[in-house]
Amino acid sequence: MPIIKVDRPCTFPLRHSLTTPPSHARQPCPRPGSPPRRAYGAIGLEFFSPGIPQICQNAGAEFILYDMEHTGLSFETLKMQVALCRGLDIVPMVRVPRGEYHFIARALDVGVLGVMVPMVAAPRKPRTSRPARAIRSGSAR
Repeated sequence: MPIIKVDRPCTFPLRHSLTTPPSHARQPCPRPGSPPRRAYGAIGLEFFSPGIPQICQNAGAEFILYDMEHTGLSFETLKMQVALCRGLDIVPMVRVPRGEYHFIARALDVGVLGVMVPMVAAPRKPRTSRPARAIRSGSAR
């Protein structure tokens, strides 16, 4: 798994659930209003061993980005990988195949803390995913 770095601040909220605060001692992306910093992480491509989250944390990664767009990663495998990240100081994120509601909703239901939407051609395009973001706040169901 290659180590990647993020040179720009992230803007997505990092919450594990609506009722419990995240167990992560450090957040890879700054909270709104805090100064930006670099976050280092790994991208998961086709190698989903149970020890990967622990190995990445020991290597200094702050997040793992699992790729569902270019790999054969299923939601069942993603669910297992996200469960393996619990109790570690590593944040699981996923790149969904498309920016459609059912992909984003299932990824959030599995427990990922960040979603990357591919193939966004214009700045207005992410706004079409707004109903999917409402799932986390509880207003969509």
